[in-house]
Amino acid sequence: MFKILDSAHPTSQPFKIKAMSALQTLFTKQKDAFLSLSERQDLLQSAIELGQSWSEKVDDLVVIGIGGSSLGGRALNEIFATPQSVRKVHFCDSTDPIAFENLWKTCRNHQRTGWLLVSKSGSTIEPLVLADFILQRYHQLKITPVFAAISENKSNVLTDWAKKHSVPVLEIPLSVGGRYSILTPVGLVPLVFLGANAAKLLQGAAKAKEAKEIAADLIAQTLQSFERQEWISLFWFYSAQSQSLGAWLQQLWAESLAKPQTLSGKEAPRVSTPMIATGPRDQHSILQQVLDGTNDKFVVFVRFASLESAGEKLNTTQFQEQDFFVGHTLGELIAAQAQGTEQALRSRGLSTLSLSLASQNEESLGYFFMFWEIVVAGLAQCLDINAFDQPSVELGKRLAKDILNS
Repeated sequence: MFKILDSAHPTSQPFKIKAMSALQTLFTKQKDAFLSLSERQDLLQSAIELGQSWSEKVDDLVVIGIGGSSLGGRALNEIFATPQSVRKVHFCDSTDPIAFENLWKTCRNHQRTGWLLVSKSGSTIEPLVLADFILQRYHQLKITPVFAAISENKSNVLTDWAKKHSVPVLEIPLSVGGRYSILTPVGLVPLVFLGANAAKLLQGAAKAKEAKEIAADLIAQTLQSFERQEWISLFWFYSAQSQSLGAWLQQLWAESLAKPQTLSGKEAPRVSTPMIATGPRDQHSILQQVLDGTNDKFVVFVRFASLESAGEKLNTTQFQEQDFFVGHTLGELIAAQAQGTEQALRSRGLSTLSLSLASQNEESLGYFFMFWEIVVAGLAQCLDINAFDQPSVELGKRLAKDILNS
């Protein structure tokens, strides 16, 4: 479903051979972890049951989670929710008190609001603290809240509380990290609640596992960019509905690839910092810096074929200077803007690569999520680093607790 439209540099065959070898190793090591999620019908069924049940008894679903517990769901909601949707999904991923107050007021009827607590470890401070404040508000209102939890299938703070209070718990497999959990109930429950087809999301994910050739191309191109000392990977999405998709990819890349040591105990190689842009908006914000700043960027354009073929044709214009656009659609305009930006970067010697995804439906998005997880984990395999831990993030959490305890 992804295809490479264009690239500033040919793919190095030695790097591609290395990438293909890394993918073969990855598919052996991770066959029972994130790669297995496209076949986990038990997880799909549990998500369908909760999502459909809640669609009948609640109007607003609030996902209380942070990082990988929120970003993928946000991305799906950004694409599948419409102003006409009767059921609304909201995300609370901040302890900002004003944001929490605004969220509380946004929920239309607190008796018909479902609160989905998501924490891979079951001990993440943000959702646990927010749950306490939610319970406090419901106690003041003298009504019973509707809760469900998503966590590892083992004893932890969240699952123990849920069991004590007869709150349903859906599973994130122990072998699947939080930022790789979008294809578990973490992403599936909000999708079902919105009335979309979660089974097709997993079908698309399964197809991504067959796309090793293009995944190896992208891994090889990234390794080549590191060799050129391009230490910013800028992912430029040409879709207004893809800002959260970009945020999801940014976390996946950053937490999976930036590590202090290799698996063999040596100093880890330098990797790029991921940045996200949205086109054409950011042509008017960061393009000047990208064009005339330091040439240290690998710019990957992410485009959507269905979007570029959508829209009605303009019949006439009130502006004489715009005569050239009569007969064209907005889809054609965004395609031309993506191509024009890429050509401008190429003319200044910047490295670019252009990817096209067929559409933004459930199957294509399932493919998108699994494809990038394979690329990032395969890249980590090439670099001999652990794609599935985040040691420094845990340090920050411990220090924050120490401050509150002091």
